[in-house]
Amino acid sequence: MRFLLALVVLLSFQSHPTMAFEPVQGLKGKRTIFHSTIELSKAQRLYARRFQRQRSFAALAVNTSDPSGEAIGAAWGYHSLKAAQRLALRSCEFKAKAGENCVLFLSVVPKNFDENSSDPTLSQEGMQYFLDVRKWSHRHPGRFRALAINGGSVIGDSGTREPTRQGAEAAALKRCAEIVDRMKSSMPRDWQQAVLNPADEKCRILIVFGPED
Repeated sequence: MRFLLALVVLLSFQSHPTMAFEPVQGLKGKRTIFHSTIELSKAQRLYARRFQRQRSFAALAVNTSDPSGEAIGAAWGYHSLKAAQRLALRSCEFKAKAGENCVLFLSVVPKNFDENSSDPTLSQEGMQYFLDVRKWSHRHPGRFRALAINGGSVIGDSGTREPTRQGAEAAALKRCAEIVDRMKSSMPRDWQQAVLNPADEKCRILIVFGPED
């Protein structure tokens, strides 16, 4: 009888995560996709070699008419390959005197990633954070915790003190938006207007862990 009562109590406090969308899991390692065979200058080659160490998702764009290496667009640690590629190209075009000569040169992705897939993904760091919070939720099934992300590289955590699911969602969205605003405040306004995609800045709920309401 005691066993049955303990089981009922345990089940009543199981975590019931609500996921807005499910990112691809099990992506491991790192590989480089080369998109162009153009000949790079010495400065560009050096930058590209070092850039391949970046965490996925990452992309690098170069300008074919500027061998100095100044007109290079780069993005790394993004939640999606397309977002990283978009920002890299726009950044290159903003820096270059001849923006039309910018080309996507390489991307860094997990080894087993399918670049033709449209399934939602997380950055390498974002996925590790998600997995760590999921482990936490298994140890604390009676507490709410939410994660929110934007379309770039930001992840916002509600923290562990919200008493309701709605409160956790609001706290995660607020934290995500605060990080986005702080990142933007360190960027030149003309660069923001030319490079950032407003749709990528918007935060949305990824998942809410906690008991059933």
